[in-house]
Amino acid sequence: MGDQGRNNLAIVTADEVPAVPIEQDNSNIRRGDFPEGFIFGSGTSAYQVEGAHAADGKGLSIWDDFTLRTPDRINDGSNGVVACDMYYRYKEDIRAMKAMGFDAYRFSIAWTRILPGGRPSAGINRKGIEYYNDVIDTVIAHGMKPFVTLYHWDLPDILQKEYHGLFSRKVVDDFKEFVEICFWEFGDRVKDWTTLNEPWTVTTFGYVDGTFPPSKASCPPELAATKIPGHKTGLSKKSSASVPITRPYSDVKYDTSDPAKDAYTVARNLLLCHAAAVNIYRTKFQVWLATKFQTHTWTTLNEPWTVTTFGYVDGTFPPSKASCPPELAATKLPAHKSGLSKKSSESVPITRPYSDVKYDTSDPAKDAYTVARNLLLCHAEAVKIYRTKFQGFQKGQIGIVLNSHWAKPKDPKNQDDVDAAKRAVDFMLGWFLNPVLYGRYPQNMIDFVPPENLAPFSPQESEMLKGSIDFLGINYYMTYYAENDPNPEGVGYHADMRVHFTNFDESGLNVCPEGIYEKLVYIKNTYPDIPPIIITENGIAEQNDKNKTAKQACVDPDRVKYHQNHLAYILKAINEVKSDVTGYFVWSWCDNFEWAQGYTLRFGINYVDFMNNQTRYPKDSAKWFAKFLGAEKEKTVGSVSNKRSIEENSGNVPGKRFRAA
Repeated sequence: MGDQGRNNLAIVTADEVPAVPIEQDNSNIRRGDFPEGFIFGSGTSAYQVEGAHAADGKGLSIWDDFTLRTPDRINDGSNGVVACDMYYRYKEDIRAMKAMGFDAYRFSIAWTRILPGGRPSAGINRKGIEYYNDVIDTVIAHGMKPFVTLYHWDLPDILQKEYHGLFSRKVVDDFKEFVEICFWEFGDRVKDWTTLNEPWTVTTFGYVDGTFPPSKASCPPELAATKIPGHKTGLSKKSSASVPITRPYSDVKYDTSDPAKDAYTVARNLLLCHAAAVNIYRTKFQVWLATKFQTHTWTTLNEPWTVTTFGYVDGTFPPSKASCPPELAATKLPAHKSGLSKKSSESVPITRPYSDVKYDTSDPAKDAYTVARNLLLCHAEAVKIYRTKFQGFQKGQIGIVLNSHWAKPKDPKNQDDVDAAKRAVDFMLGWFLNPVLYGRYPQNMIDFVPPENLAPFSPQESEMLKGSIDFLGINYYMTYYAENDPNPEGVGYHADMRVHFTNFDESGLNVCPEGIYEKLVYIKNTYPDIPPIIITENGIAEQNDKNKTAKQACVDPDRVKYHQNHLAYILKAINEVKSDVTGYFVWSWCDNFEWAQGYTLRFGINYVDFMNNQTRYPKDSAKWFAKFLGAEKEKTVGSVSNKRSIEENSGNVPGKRFRAA
């Protein structure tokens, strides 16, 4: 059952924690130093930890497709098929979170576990709803709060294939249907929602440097490394900045297809396929086969003209690259076969409006802005649904999670560098924060992005976006130096920003605890109407060292120091400038699948032995948090769901999923 036979994560109490070495800065910081009601938690995301990628009716996400179809795009060729196996071990992990003293657990809901086909009309997966009901109930039964993220990057792959996913405005309607189901099913117990996690990362890594799906790169990774700040701390020291480079740019460059010539390119490739196949047959097999068999007749290709014209001219066959509307093609292209409707002037079948099958018009100069705009509208529509239909009686709150590194001017005495640092912050944080507060983009983006690429919001959209957060989640990892780049290479986001990034330290980890303090001060001064802030992610990774035993890998003084120092600077912002920070979530609860870096990085405060049944071991950082939080073993039972009864002894909550034998 859910957690039987899986209690392999040591329960840590304060008495078992060794003293923190005295040489560590801020080692005396304690939970009691923070304001009353301050929330401490840990976090994960569905694809990174759950595994069970096709279990109990779950559909495929773009990350399932990306990792399984192109494993060379992941540093170690890995995927999230099993990951941390949390789909079956969540009770074990939640019990350990409470034992350490955490108040909350932040996790995401996998869209395709609820809607395998992307939308309700394709079927609602009750087993997926049952799973998240159990997770939520188990969190509450252990006296903790569930903090739920609705979108942590695992878009249904069917929507990507149907209409290019986030690139299409259609995704807003499908996202609305998904979130409404979540509010209806889980909102009686979930009181803290976030719509999106790090829309900047989805946008820039997916549509600028191309290392995340759908891999639409507008610049080579080696150039992006100096233009785009990295996602998280803990990457290789060899990077000039921290953008992961997983394979040559020639493999991930932006789609340069051209409707005027692509049919000829495809036909040429098909002819070369034919010629190569004939050459192999004649040189290696023809003579030998003639002595063994009386008859042997082969054909290489069937109707290459049909594949070419119907796939790359009129677009009615996959991959639907249409160079002209079907109604025009009907008078230009002969039909494939006889027997079609008499109503057609010729016989090209028209199955849907041309606007849906037109040739890919994506543009590397503007696509990131299009995607970001669609994500902001997803957020706004989700908040509108929650506030108008659910918030009044569910009494919860809803926000967004934005990642934001801090940028320091390379030369503080050079006004161009000072301006570049401010511009860097606006192109990362302000890109999404300004719209959700004020319904418009920051002035730096309006000034530096060509107006034809940065589509403004309509008056109705702007009004919907304004004030669309009850709280702000901030993910902070690192700090960079920024200097003005007056002559940027390339097009699009990185060129528009005109900033050159360099590492803050020689290690390339860019650890800068004071950066979180300066960021919080900046937010308070720049956005006087900012709602309460929760630090929703903060952490550091180390490279996975296969030569270390689990015991050796659990010694992580750098991570202990990282959290101590960042907590101290958060406390400084609270006390000195009255920054309204109300919570802190460790990233992450356990080592997990770290996206394009696979399992080569370890972010967790708990070690996961991926080679031995995903066994968990608390690292020294977990033990430090237990001491910091003053953890005690105690029996705590939360409020009971009005949908189901929770056993008073949470350990007896029945598990409803079984691992396959």
